[in-house]
Amino acid sequence: MARVSAGAKKQIKKITDYQSVFNSLEGKAVLIDLMDAHHILRPTYTKDVNDALVNEGERRVVLRILGLLKINPNTLLERIEENEKQME
Repeated sequence: MARVSAGAKKQIKKITDYQSVFNSLEGKAVLIDLMDAHHILRPTYTKDVNDALVNEGERRVVLRILGLLKINPNTLLERIEENEKQME
């Protein structure tokens, strides 16, 4: 049986913590808000280069969370839209 390094254990713990937080109902609501507020659901483009860089930085943070959770933003968006239609 292979040994798991301390670094691997730490990474597994981090991913498990993220999953625990963002798989709750409240966590999902927060994740959707983060996606909306930080350019996952809309373009980062703006005529001001500095604003565009800030927007892209915000977007990358949310993409990191989605990556740790192994969530495809497009798939999540489709699920959100389906849920909104069902609630109408």
